[in-house]
Amino acid sequence: MIQQFTAGMNACGRFWDLVKSYWRQFAPVFTHTGEKLTRHKLLSLFDKARSEEGSNRWEMEESTLYLFQDWLLAIEEGVVDFKFEKTC
Repeated sequence: MIQQFTAGMNACGRFWDLVKSYWRQFAPVFTHTGEKLTRHKLLSLFDKARSEEGSNRWEMEESTLYLFQDWLLAIEEGVVDFKFEKTC
């Protein structure tokens, strides 16, 4: 099951490899601290290194950041129900 989880996470832009490389920054996401993880707290875990403004890569990054923040806002406002359920 762990291999399936990590393979699934890596299927999306090698995300699990990123988590392993920056595990300290991701610790609040994967551990229970008793404190609600808000959109602002999650975004504060990352330093955004951007491409040159106006370039094609910058445009793609801008779109990705916008959609990611919009998705987090929808979760925070309860528009999207995002809960993990135990399946085993």
